[in-house]
Amino acid sequence: MDKHILIIGAGIAGLAAGCYARMNGYRATIFELHDLPGGLCTAWERKGYVFDGCIHYLFGSGEGQPFHAMWQELGAVQNRPMINHDEYQRITDGEHTLGSIWSAGIRASTLR
Repeated sequence: MDKHILIIGAGIAGLAAGCYARMNGYRATIFELHDLPGGLCTAWERKGYVFDGCIHYLFGSGEGQPFHAMWQELGAVQNRPMINHDEYQRITDGEHTLGSIWSAGIRASTLR
């Protein structure tokens, strides 16, 4: 009898679980409520604003960082350069920067 895993959610964790299941000889079925896979690693629009949630999944992915080994095992970072930016995230109203999150933490002076 085949070993079969059912996975709820096609976010990064669910997709990674499915890949690891297959890499270890299991059949895997992933169920996702949304019409696109990716979970928070997708962008969505609400009230004229675009929210790009995926950047936090790349945080810590550079060589020597905590998630790099996982991305290597899953085949996601081979021959892809990682660019490390000082600014991690910017909050804007489309014209002005309302705040920024930096790799060293929030700079309160940029918040209004």
